[in-house]
Amino acid sequence: MKRDLEFAAGVGRATFNSEEMSISAQRYKLLFDCSPHIACMLDKHGFIVDLNIKMEELASSKIKGQHFNTILYDEQSSLTADLFREALAGNTLEGYETIKDKQGAPVYIEYRSIPVVVDKELVGLCVAAKDITEKKELEWQREKELHVAALVQQSVLCQTLMTESLAISGHYVPAHNIGGDMYVWYQLDESRFGILILDVMGHGVSAALISMSIRSVVEQLIKRLQAPDLIMKELNEHVYTLFNERSASLHFFSALYTVVDVENKEIYYINAGHPPGILIQKHQCIRLVSSSPPLGFLRNTEFKTSMLSYEHPARIILFTDGLSACSNNNSSMNQSITEIEESFLANKQLGCEEYVQQVLLQRKNPVEPDDISLVKVEIF
Repeated sequence: MKRDLEFAAGVGRATFNSEEMSISAQRYKLLFDCSPHIACMLDKHGFIVDLNIKMEELASSKIKGQHFNTILYDEQSSLTADLFREALAGNTLEGYETIKDKQGAPVYIEYRSIPVVVDKELVGLCVAAKDITEKKELEWQREKELHVAALVQQSVLCQTLMTESLAISGHYVPAHNIGGDMYVWYQLDESRFGILILDVMGHGVSAALISMSIRSVVEQLIKRLQAPDLIMKELNEHVYTLFNERSASLHFFSALYTVVDVENKEIYYINAGHPPGILIQKHQCIRLVSSSPPLGFLRNTEFKTSMLSYEHPARIILFTDGLSACSNNNSSMNQSITEIEESFLANKQLGCEEYVQQVLLQRKNPVEPDDISLVKVEIF
C-alpha cells in the first residue's frame, strides 16, 4: 500500500511558495490524475475540491463540491469524521473505510490521508486509496469455508460415553478455527474400551486435512485390529504412504492409544511421541510415557505395548501439548506435566471444557497459540 501511494506522500511533504507553485502544482496534478488508484483532494472543511479519473469512474464527477461524508457507505459507524480532525492537526493517517460507488454499492478501500501545506499553511488533505473490495470478499468467503470446516471437524469428535463401569468425555479448542488435534473412543466389547488422541504437526488447514484423513480410517482400524501395536502400525503406514511418499515435506503426528479393560483392571497403551497420559488413583499420578517415535517419520516402525494395573476408582487424563504450553512459567516439559498433574488433582470435579477454560484464564505469560485437546476417563 505504501509503495502504491507514494505519489501522495510528495504532496504531503511539499511546502510551496509562490514562485514554485505553478511548476509543483502541475507536477503533482499530473501524478494525481494518472494514479492507478482512486484519489481526491479535500479542503480543510472536508469538502471535495478535486478528484482524479479513477475516482470519477467509481463515484462520478458529481461528488465534487460535496462533503466527504456524502460518499461514506455508513456514516453512523464510520470513524472517518474523527480521523479527519486528527489529519487537520498535521498527521499522516492510514486506515480502512467503506464508500459508495455510483449505484450506492459498498466499496472497501485502504487509504492514506496526507496534509497539504502551502506557504506553511495547511490548506487541505490529499486522500489516496486502493480498492480492496475483491480482497475483502475473498477473505469473507474463506472465513465462511473455515467456519463450515470447523463445524465438520467438531462433528466427528466423539460425544460423551457413559456406561456402568466408566465415562469418557473430551473437549477441543483449535488455535485457528480448525487444527490438527483429534480424539476418538469406541467400546470394543463388554469390558474393553479403546481411546485415541493425536496431534498432527503444524496448525490450520493443512494439519486439519491430515487429521481428517486419519479420522476417516481410524474407526474401522480400531474395531478390526483392536491390538494397540497393529493399530499404530497401520496408522503409521497410512500417513507415510499418503503424505510423505508423495511430498518433499515431512508430515507426522504424535498419538497415544489406550485400551482400558475394566474387567481385569488393566490399561494397555502405546505412546508415540505424545505428551504422557496420566493415570490418577489414590491421589497419586502415574504417567503413560512415550516409548515410540511419532507416526509418519519412518515406514517400518515397531510399536511396543505397555501395561498398567489400576484400582477402582481411577481417572485417566489424555491431552495434547497445547495444554502443557499453557504453563505459567518457562518450565521444562517435565515441570509442565508436574504442574498439570497437580492441577488435575486439585480440580477433579471439573469437566473437560470447564478445566480447559480455567487453564486458559489463569495463563499469565503470552504464548504462541496451539490446539488444545483434553480427554478424561472416569473409571468407577
